[in-house]
Amino acid sequence: LTQAQYETVMNGNSEGLNVKPSQWPNNDDRPVEKVSWEDAQVFLSRLNSIEQTAGRLPAGWKYVLPTEAEWEYAARGGLDGEEYVWKGGKEEPEGEPLANIWHGRFPRENTEKDGFYGTAPVGQFPANNYGLYDVAGNVWEW
Repeated sequence: LTQAQYETVMNGNSEGLNVKPSQWPNNDDRPVEKVSWEDAQVFLSRLNSIEQTAGRLPAGWKYVLPTEAEWEYAARGGLDGEEYVWKGGKEEPEGEPLANIWHGRFPRENTEKDGFYGTAPVGQFPANNYGLYDVAGNVWEW
């Protein structure tokens, strides 16, 4: 979820939550990475309301956080065994990482802050076999 997407949904929230919850705010294409489970529930409630009102979400459907098993299935992108899920079964070209997995360090651009590199723009790395970007890597998962 990009910072721009989060801000669009959370603008004017009555819960008083920050609309730019990131260690690297004002980077619209980077992920939101400083939200709690409770914050995510508020976001989902607002998103569901917006989408249902706009007629883009069928009756009885709603956005939810995935279970651990659902997340792992999506992150693996159809791969079995011990292959690195962020590689999508591909060999990593020399010097070209296929995911931002090194403890939040992103070497492709100068994002250093307090001795650490930041998150990468969403979609910077190749999608997995299911067409999903950044499911594994880029931010610490809960």
